[in-house]
Amino acid sequence: MNELINILKQQLVKYKELEQNLKIQQQMFIAADNKKLQEQTNKIEMLVNQLKSLERKKQKIRELNRQAETVSPKDVYTESLSDKIKILAQAIKKVSDCNKTLLNNKMNSIQFSINVMTKVTDDSPYQSDGEATARGNNKIKMFDRSI
Repeated sequence: MNELINILKQQLVKYKELEQNLKIQQQMFIAADNKKLQEQTNKIEMLVNQLKSLERKKQKIRELNRQAETVSPKDVYTESLSDKIKILAQAIKKVSDCNKTLLNNKMNSIQFSINVMTKVTDDSPYQSDGEATARGNNKIKMFDRSI
Protein backbone atom coordinates (compact mmCIF):
# COMPACT_ATOMS: atom_id res chain seq x y z
CA MET A 1 0.00 0.00 0.00
CA ASN A 2 2.87 2.36 0.72
CA GLU A 3 4.14 1.81 -2.80
CA LEU A 4 0.75 2.85 -4.18
CA ILE A 5 0.75 5.98 -2.04
CA ASN A 6 4.26 6.86 -3.26
CA ILE A 7 3.21 6.40 -6.87
CA LEU A 8 0.12 8.58 -6.35
CA LYS A 9 2.25 11.28 -4.76
CA GLN A 10 4.69 11.12 -7.67
CA GLN A 11 1.79 11.36 -10.09
CA LEU A 12 0.42 14.38 -8.28
CA VAL A 13 3.81 16.13 -8.52
CA LYS A 14 4.15 15.23 -12.22
CA TYR A 15 0.64 16.46 -12.99
CA LYS A 16 1.43 19.79 -11.30
CA GLU A 17 4.62 20.05 -13.34
CA LEU A 18 2.65 19.22 -16.48
CA GLU A 19 0.10 21.93 -15.73
CA GLN A 20 2.88 24.50 -15.24
CA ASN A 21 4.64 23.45 -18.45
CA LEU A 22 1.40 23.63 -20.42
CA LYS A 23 0.82 27.17 -19.16
CA ILE A 24 4.36 28.10 -20.18
CA GLN A 25 3.74 26.48 -23.58
CA GLN A 26 0.62 28.61 -23.90
CA GLN A 27 2.72 31.74 -23.37
CA MET A 28 5.19 30.52 -26.00
CA PHE A 29 2.31 30.12 -28.49
CA ILE A 30 1.22 33.67 -27.79
CA ALA A 31 4.76 35.08 -27.93
CA ALA A 32 5.49 33.06 -31.11
CA ASP A 33 8.85 31.95 -29.71
CA ASN A 34 9.33 28.76 -31.71
CA LYS A 35 12.62 27.66 -30.13
CA LYS A 36 11.29 27.87 -26.57
CA LEU A 37 8.01 26.34 -27.74
CA GLN A 38 9.89 23.30 -29.04
CA GLU A 39 11.84 22.99 -25.77
CA GLN A 40 8.61 23.22 -23.80
CA THR A 41 6.94 20.62 -26.00
CA ASN A 42 9.86 18.24 -25.38
CA LYS A 43 9.52 18.73 -21.61
CA ILE A 44 5.80 18.03 -21.84
CA GLU A 45 6.44 14.85 -23.82
CA MET A 46 8.87 13.61 -21.17
CA LEU A 47 6.37 14.35 -18.40
CA VAL A 48 3.59 12.54 -20.24
CA ASN A 49 5.83 9.49 -20.71
CA GLN A 50 6.73 9.52 -17.02
CA LEU A 51 3.05 9.78 -16.10
CA LYS A 52 2.26 6.87 -18.41
CA SER A 53 4.90 4.74 -16.69
CA LEU A 54 3.60 5.66 -13.23
CA GLU A 55 0.04 4.87 -14.32
CA ARG A 56 1.08 1.39 -15.45
CA LYS A 57 2.78 0.75 -12.10
CA LYS A 58 -0.29 2.02 -10.26
CA GLN A 59 -2.60 -0.26 -12.24
CA LYS A 60 -0.40 -3.30 -11.50
CA ILE A 61 -0.42 -2.55 -7.78
CA ARG A 62 -4.18 -2.02 -7.73
CA GLU A 63 -4.70 -5.29 -9.57
CA LEU A 64 -2.55 -7.11 -7.01
CA ASN A 65 -4.53 -5.48 -4.18
CA ARG A 66 -7.82 -6.56 -5.79
CA GLN A 67 -6.58 -10.12 -6.08
CA ALA A 68 -5.50 -10.11 -2.45
CA GLU A 69 -8.78 -8.41 -1.48
CA THR A 70 -7.07 -6.39 1.19
CA VAL A 71 -8.71 -3.31 2.64
CA SER A 72 -6.75 -0.91 4.79
CA PRO A 73 -7.28 2.52 6.33
CA LYS A 74 -4.83 3.89 3.78
CA ASP A 75 -7.45 3.29 1.07
CA VAL A 76 -9.16 6.54 2.08
CA TYR A 77 -5.87 8.40 1.67
CA THR A 78 -5.23 6.85 -1.74
CA GLU A 79 -8.74 7.82 -2.85
CA SER A 80 -8.08 11.37 -1.68
CA LEU A 81 -4.88 11.50 -3.74
CA SER A 82 -6.72 10.03 -6.72
CA ASP A 83 -9.40 12.71 -6.43
CA LYS A 84 -6.74 15.44 -6.39
CA ILE A 85 -5.18 13.92 -9.51
CA LYS A 86 -8.58 13.88 -11.26
CA ILE A 87 -9.14 17.56 -10.47
CA LEU A 88 -5.67 18.42 -11.76
CA ALA A 89 -6.29 16.37 -14.90
CA GLN A 90 -9.43 18.40 -15.61
CA ALA A 91 -7.48 21.66 -15.22
CA ILE A 92 -4.76 20.30 -17.50
CA LYS A 93 -7.37 19.38 -20.11
CA LYS A 94 -8.67 22.97 -20.15
CA VAL A 95 -5.18 24.39 -20.67
CA SER A 96 -4.43 21.73 -23.28
CA ASP A 97 -7.64 22.57 -25.19
CA CYS A 98 -6.64 26.23 -25.20
CA ASN A 99 -3.18 25.30 -26.50
CA LYS A 100 -4.81 23.20 -29.21
CA THR A 101 -6.81 26.23 -30.34
CA LEU A 102 -3.68 28.40 -30.33
CA LEU A 103 -1.84 25.79 -32.39
CA ASN A 104 -4.69 25.63 -34.91
CA ASN A 105 -4.66 29.43 -35.20
CA LYS A 106 -0.90 29.37 -35.75
CA MET A 107 -1.25 26.71 -38.45
CA ASN A 108 -4.00 28.74 -40.16
CA SER A 109 -1.75 31.80 -40.07
CA ILE A 110 1.08 29.84 -41.67
CA GLN A 111 -1.27 28.52 -44.34
CA PHE A 112 -2.50 32.05 -45.01
CA SER A 113 1.08 33.31 -45.35
CA ILE A 114 1.92 30.54 -47.80
CA ASN A 115 -1.19 31.36 -49.81
CA VAL A 116 -0.23 35.04 -49.91
CA MET A 117 3.31 34.23 -51.07
CA THR A 118 2.07 31.89 -53.79
CA LYS A 119 -0.83 34.21 -54.65
CA VAL A 120 -3.48 31.53 -54.48
CA THR A 121 -6.84 33.08 -55.14
CA ASP A 122 -9.91 31.11 -54.26
CA ASP A 123 -12.90 31.80 -56.43
CA SER A 124 -16.12 30.28 -55.35
CA PRO A 125 -16.19 26.80 -56.86
CA TYR A 126 -19.97 27.05 -57.27
CA GLN A 127 -22.15 29.62 -58.92
CA SER A 128 -25.32 30.79 -57.28
CA ASP A 129 -27.32 28.09 -59.06
CA GLY A 130 -24.98 25.40 -57.70
CA GLU A 131 -22.99 24.63 -60.84
CA ALA A 132 -19.24 24.33 -60.62
CA THR A 133 -17.19 27.08 -62.22
CA ALA A 134 -14.54 26.37 -64.80
CA ARG A 135 -11.74 27.32 -62.42
CA GLY A 136 -11.69 26.78 -58.67
CA ASN A 137 -8.19 27.89 -57.72
CA ASN A 138 -6.01 30.22 -59.73
CA LYS A 139 -2.37 29.82 -58.75
CA ILE A 140 0.21 32.41 -59.73
CA LYS A 141 3.51 31.66 -58.07
CA MET A 142 5.46 34.61 -56.74
CA PHE A 143 8.77 32.79 -57.10
CA ASP A 144 8.16 31.69 -60.68
CA ARG A 145 10.78 32.91 -63.17
CA SER A 146 8.14 34.08 -65.61
CA ILE A 147 7.05 36.93 -63.35
